Amino acid sequence: ILEEKGKLLGKKLYNRHITIENLLKIIGVDEANILSETEKIEHTISDDTLKCIQLFINKYKKNLSFLRFYLCFFAFSTLTVLLANLVF
Repeated sequence: ILEEKGKLLGKKLYNRHITIENLLKIIGVDEANILSETEKIEHTISDDTLKCIQLFINKYKKNLSFLRFYLCFFAFSTLTVLLANLVF
């Protein structure tokens, strides 16, 4: 049986895992890789960065299709600029 301090720590670690996992799903990480990628990130990410991710998810979770479109557009735009610089 966990003491209250242990329960709070367990809840914090679980929330950290779920937050990172949700972000990876939102940005389109392959489902087969989400668990391993989440594990890598959750052991190195700071509490401040995690809070920013939580705010980001909460802000955009009502309109995930727009967010996915925006992220794809941003990635495409960045790739286009990079390729243009390589060609010229």
